[in-house]
Amino acid sequence: MFVEASLAATVALAGLAPSHATMRCAEVQEIAAYPAPAFLENLWVEPSGRVLFTSYLAKEIVAYEPGRSAATFAPVDGFPISILPLASGWLVAAHGEPFTAGPGFTATNRLLVLDADGTLLHTIAAPQGRFLNGMAMLADGSVLVADSILGRIWRLDIASGSMTVWLDDPALGADPAGKDLRPRG
Repeated sequence: MFVEASLAATVALAGLAPSHATMRCAEVQEIAAYPAPAFLENLWVEPSGRVLFTSYLAKEIVAYEPGRSAATFAPVDGFPISILPLASGWLVAAHGEPFTAGPGFTATNRLLVLDADGTLLHTIAAPQGRFLNGMAMLADGSVLVADSILGRIWRLDIASGSMTVWLDDPALGADPAGKDLRPRG
């Protein structure tokens, strides 16, 4: 059974003591709450304080701006897992089928390239991926994409849509003793 999902963001950062040995507590504020079933997987905080986060089962990217309510930024074609800003838009890793439908979801990975307003520009199929759930931009413009089931990090060339193995290490993958390779509800 899913539990209520809550997204909290740090709204006032505390400084470190001069010795860096102790840290004061930060003030935290809940910015959105979603009744079950909800699966809020990943977020990005912009310098302005706007927070964009994926709402997996709702198939959308949600935006929260300080002083406002959270609202849909962009509906997406798929079940969004991860979000990364690009120079002129967003990259979203998504499943074509939800993990709630069974293990076949792992063969439906795709990367969605959105413009700055959240409009879909194009889709990059990623059938070799199994659970793409973390991304980082490299200085050359390529993207590293974590795959938590395969224990692999892919290098994505957005322009060509090609993905190649950048790092492969089983220690990064799913626990082989586990019976199910999807989040539990």
